[in-house]
Amino acid sequence: MTPTADRVIPRLIPDVGFHQNHYAAALDFEIRRDVDWLDLGAGSQLHDGFGVIPPERLARRARRLIGADPVTGHLKTNSCLTDAVGAMGDALPFPDASFDVVTANMVVEHLAAPDRVFGEVARVLRPDGVFIFVTPNLNHPFIRTAWLLLTQRRRTAAAVQVERRDPAHVFPTFYRANTPGQIAKLARRTGFREARVVVHRNIPFFRRPILLTVLECLMIRATRWRPLRGLGADLVGVLRR
Repeated sequence: MTPTADRVIPRLIPDVGFHQNHYAAALDFEIRRDVDWLDLGAGSQLHDGFGVIPPERLARRARRLIGADPVTGHLKTNSCLTDAVGAMGDALPFPDASFDVVTANMVVEHLAAPDRVFGEVARVLRPDGVFIFVTPNLNHPFIRTAWLLLTQRRRTAAAVQVERRDPAHVFPTFYRANTPGQIAKLARRTGFREARVVVHRNIPFFRRPILLTVLECLMIRATRWRPLRGLGADLVGVLRR
């Protein structure tokens, strides 16, 4: 029988999960009932994890759940939202201390000025409010290599080809807040009193050819070794106001 990625991955790295599942778990742990919640870059859904708490169940914890996205067309298909606004993260149209929770699913890597966005998030959060996000880890070898060697246009094409993403949902990447160190510094500068960033190992980028899948699985296995644990593909951040 010809080996496939779906057969190889569970055998070589059975303990590795999907970044959206890691994010969903963080949302489930951090978000309590009756919160005012803002989702930045909300798009069409809160998360697309599988086998975890569904987005709709998470959304029911919110007194209100507002989605903010500059591409308002995507927001129209997001059934979890109670309201939606067309807005950029660096100019949020809300008063100070409006929300208990702000979230961002694969948004931070697209920020050209993350300090301004983090500052706006801190402004609209109430005391003890929390900013939860998932984003790629620039310390991951493949991500670092692509960032160094590929133009913006080629990185976009790679996201469509390798990750099989809809071109309408692929945006320029800057990776200016995409290491634990960068995030910790930004958090301190922008008014957060606590920053927790967890590096997660994600399932492989490459699903074909199978040889690349195997090689990436072996690389992921190597990150079990303590000195290499910081090379996982994704970061889940929890910043407290």
